[in-house]
Amino acid sequence: MGEFRKLLSFVLPYKKFLIISIIVVLLSAILELSMPYIVKLTIDRYITPQVIKLNKIPEWKDKYPNAFYDNYVLIYELPNHLRIELEKLGYLSNERYFIISDSIENSIKFKNKFIISVENYKKLKNPINLRKDDIKGILFFGGLYLILLITDFILNYFQIIILTLLGQKSIYEIRTKLFEHLLKLPISFLQKQKVGRLVTRVANDVDAINEFYTSVLVSLIKDFVIIIGIISIMLLMNVKITLIILSIIPFLLIASALFRYFARKAYDNVRRILGELNAFLNESIVGISIIQAFNAQNYMKIKFFKINDDLFKAFLNLIYVFGIFMPLVSLGSSIAIAILIYNGAIDILKQGFTFGGLV
Repeated sequence: MGEFRKLLSFVLPYKKFLIISIIVVLLSAILELSMPYIVKLTIDRYITPQVIKLNKIPEWKDKYPNAFYDNYVLIYELPNHLRIELEKLGYLSNERYFIISDSIENSIKFKNKFIISVENYKKLKNPINLRKDDIKGILFFGGLYLILLITDFILNYFQIIILTLLGQKSIYEIRTKLFEHLLKLPISFLQKQKVGRLVTRVANDVDAINEFYTSVLVSLIKDFVIIIGIISIMLLMNVKITLIILSIIPFLLIASALFRYFARKAYDNVRRILGELNAFLNESIVGISIIQAFNAQNYMKIKFFKINDDLFKAFLNLIYVFGIFMPLVSLGSSIAIAILIYNGAIDILKQGFTFGGLV
């Protein structure tokens, strides 16, 4: 935690960039959360059958005047728990209807429009002409989705620019202070250190810190907001399915903790050997005349090959760590999707979930 505070101290002089980037990230997160909901509304309201015939009319129908008309119900106007209750108590029949704009053979009056059963709808030669309102709705939400997508792209562009500026300004400050610190170190310390190792610290390790500023710091906030938003929306839509999906999280947390442990060891090993390689190259190039004078080229070549081979093996070990963790995450994601589809499909049959909600 102390290291984290120390890293943040280099950002504070440029907090204006940090605040702007956080605002941009939050706006982007809100847009990304709203886009799936727009897809849900489009499917439920304009693509799938919207009306179901009732076997009997519930006593509380007057509480939802927009949902009920005669012995029919506009299903997307009801909350999930009421749809489940209607299905369990046998209020809902198996007859589904599309809302159409004009009266035709086999159509039924529904408020100020008309409805036609799915079976009769399939028999029509040009059914699309009767769903002009649905097409308008699809075009409207499709256009809205496109606008949000473009807006999100613009926000992400500015986010990258702002974070890059923030990162480079902070890294400039870190490099300056690090070099000033090196100049103040005693000769006895510098004599014990290899030049390549110090170069690695100033160059490569500082670049890793830059990655923290540009990719991790603000993205953590965005990911946190998106996760909280997704869980909240899922809980509002269907509590049971949400809890089933969340049951996978402990396994992912364990996998993440193991990955963090092994990846850190692998990264430390790569960094250590890379420092040795840089130090060896620096000393070899500086002392090339001495190497040639003592005819030690073969000895230095063998030593270089050994360090290079160690670095190769260290990178392979790092790849193995990622090679195990990434498929585990993918497996967890696939299992979550499979559970979601299975339980969601069952709830759709029970009228406790909509097809748009599942998508």
